[in-house]
Amino acid sequence: MATVTAEERSPSYKVADPHGATSTATAKFAATRTVDDESDNDGNGVPDWWEITRCGVAGCESLPDPVTRCPASNDLLGIVDGKLQAGNTITVAGSEKWLAHSIATYYVCSSPTVIGQGTAGETGNAAATVVLPRHLSEGEHQLFGVGTDPSGVAMVQVFEGHITAAPPQFLAYTGVNTSMVVITGVVLMILGYVLLTLDDRKQPGHRLRPGRSAKG
Repeated sequence: MATVTAEERSPSYKVADPHGATSTATAKFAATRTVDDESDNDGNGVPDWWEITRCGVAGCESLPDPVTRCPASNDLLGIVDGKLQAGNTITVAGSEKWLAHSIATYYVCSSPTVIGQGTAGETGNAAATVVLPRHLSEGEHQLFGVGTDPSGVAMVQVFEGHITAAPPQFLAYTGVNTSMVVITGVVLMILGYVLLTLDDRKQPGHRLRPGRSAKG
């Protein structure tokens, strides 16, 4: 749980003095609230404790707008685990801290494509597991995370590196049922022998063997 203090304002009141003049008074006071560290009741990606600290109410902040173009390089993002190959799952982490319990969204360029998200911990550190799209061509690409820094300002952390192409995919070999092949072959051989025998009996000049009558 986090305890935050924010300025609260009471409703304004109009006060009339003995001479008929009026003035407006607004009372200010500091209020202390206890909220869940990771709560984000409005679902905007910024934790409630930060919004209450900033402006006294949850929902007053939001994540940076979706990215539509690749940012300038700053080498603030690193690869923690995994091979840089299209289709692979890798782990990335920034060298700069994010706002505690806020969400960072990760992209790959040349055309910005979302590959995953990560949530910063209590200290603002965040390692995120992302998936490189299989269709990426081999070459230099940018990976970058977009989120909120500890002061509430949008921040981008970028990595640039060589990504190899995905290996070719082959259909799995399902094997052949050899027993069925053998059985089918035997049946065809028997059928062929029967047909040849019947055809031979129909030929003119077919004679009965000696010692056997036509009646059998």
